[in-house]
Amino acid sequence: MKKCRAIKRGLFLFIMLFFILSVPIKAKAETQVISSYGSWIQGTNAYNRVYGKVDSQDHTSIEEIGDPNWFDVLLGSALAYLGDFIDYWIAGPFHMQTDEIILGRLTEGVTMNMYAFELVAKNPYGLTGAAFYKVFRNMAYMLLGIVFIAILIKTAIDQTPRALSNMKNDIYAMVIIAIVLAIAPQLIDIMLFLKDLIMTMILGIVYGSTKIDTVSITAYFREMFFGNADTGVEGTKSLANGFLYLTSTFIGLRYGINYIKIALKQTALFIILPIVLLLAIFNKNIMRGWSRRFIPNSFIPAIDLGLLMIPVVYAKVTSLYMSNTLAGTAAADYDLLSGIIQIIMMFSLIPIREMVLEVFDAIPDRTRPQGG
Repeated sequence: MKKCRAIKRGLFLFIMLFFILSVPIKAKAETQVISSYGSWIQGTNAYNRVYGKVDSQDHTSIEEIGDPNWFDVLLGSALAYLGDFIDYWIAGPFHMQTDEIILGRLTEGVTMNMYAFELVAKNPYGLTGAAFYKVFRNMAYMLLGIVFIAILIKTAIDQTPRALSNMKNDIYAMVIIAIVLAIAPQLIDIMLFLKDLIMTMILGIVYGSTKIDTVSITAYFREMFFGNADTGVEGTKSLANGFLYLTSTFIGLRYGINYIKIALKQTALFIILPIVLLLAIFNKNIMRGWSRRFIPNSFIPAIDLGLLMIPVVYAKVTSLYMSNTLAGTAAADYDLLSGIIQIIMMFSLIPIREMVLEVFDAIPDRTRPQGG
């Protein structure tokens, strides 16, 4: 019976594969921006009959309006210079730019990460956590010794095969806990280094495939307004770009506050690790709950770096689209709409990060009330 079912399933998959491969593609898919792929449906007759056929309103003709008007430039410049003030006088001195916060010591010139828990010499969270960890670890060793003597006394009184078996299991668990207490800082340090390696790989993919030369949202959107003579990028001094640059400076402040909270939580979790390991002798779920908080929080910068590319790449895609296909009033409208969408994206990245953690059954870092 099972063999017949397997034959039927194999035959069904073969028929489906043959059908898929035999579907004719009427036209070549349109070239995608940045990354390309061969679509099976774009350009077909059925595809063209579906899209762009609903007439929602009367469309006026596109007029060439040239550069933004003087009021647009003036108001956009005011917002951009306010962004410069926040970036250079507030975010800059406190290293609260998005790239410095997320990348940490991967950023050139940053030797002390003030926004993440790391077990390195100059990290304030790591130094504080290590000092308390040493105290709690010594206490845990003392308690392990007391528990070991109590187990020996209990086994000596109740000299049964079951008591001897329980003694062996308990001593084995205590030896494992003692070893973990000794090498836990080194294991955590290796895990954090692995996180930095993943971030380095993400940076390599970003620089290589998207041709984007910065991962800083603030620097990228400042370049969109003012331009960059070194890279040959011409800025567009519009209201949308000025507003977008100003808003991006607040994103760095938002991430800075969020990362400080995460670093404090990581420090507290590291401090109580000896107690958690000791209680794990009696309740293994305690260690599981600790791991579901500490490990995902350690990899939050890598997740944020990947998510950060969504608004940046989106900006590049829409910029290329507008420069190649639109002009005049239509380009100005799309420029403003694109800026608003990017602002919403940037403020939504932290909730999206929590969603990603929930998908992997990890307890997300809650830094705001639910439903907000």
